[in-house]
Amino acid sequence: SAAELLDGAHLRGHLLEAADVRVGGLERAYDVQDALTARRMSRGATRVGWKLGYTSAVMRAQMGIAEPNLGPLLSSMLVDRVDERFVQPRVEPEIALVLDRDPGAGASVDDVLAACRSAHAALEVVDSVWAGYRFDLEHNTADGSSAAGVVLGDELPLDRLDEVEVSLAVDGTAVAAGRGADASGHPAAGVAWL
Repeated sequence: SAAELLDGAHLRGHLLEAADVRVGGLERAYDVQDALTARRMSRGATRVGWKLGYTSAVMRAQMGIAEPNLGPLLSSMLVDRVDERFVQPRVEPEIALVLDRDPGAGASVDDVLAACRSAHAALEVVDSVWAGYRFDLEHNTADGSSAAGVVLGDELPLDRLDEVEVSLAVDGTAVAAGRGADASGHPAAGVAWL
């Protein structure tokens, strides 16, 4: 029922109060996420990857979240612009990794890089039906870690991804900056965690 409620809120553009929706503990929240994903896939979307949430200590502190999480990236989430389908969109600069194969359980950063076909500058479009982005880890996880869209940009060299500098500007004014190393020491570290 939580997945049905979340799905309907996204489809109708309605906001929900996290305190009013029971999603259970983290394991149960992933079950809700799976049910939400199944509903989306029943409408023709396919899974194309994963979105990792809270890989940087700064983001975890900003959102009051203690650990990373993940959500599915679906074919319907490959976008080239933010449009009316989003409820309360925000964008985050990211480094996206495209893999040729699964690096396997217990993979290291080097194992992940060996499995990479390419790396890209990317903009992640996050969207949440939780009013004001007020949620805990479990509610965010249930809602697919706010996965809503991704815009793949230019290819980046695979070596030294931890040194890639990322900045975000709004109307030409820099509002945030970071480096690849801010994501758990290396962008591939999140994939190793996954």
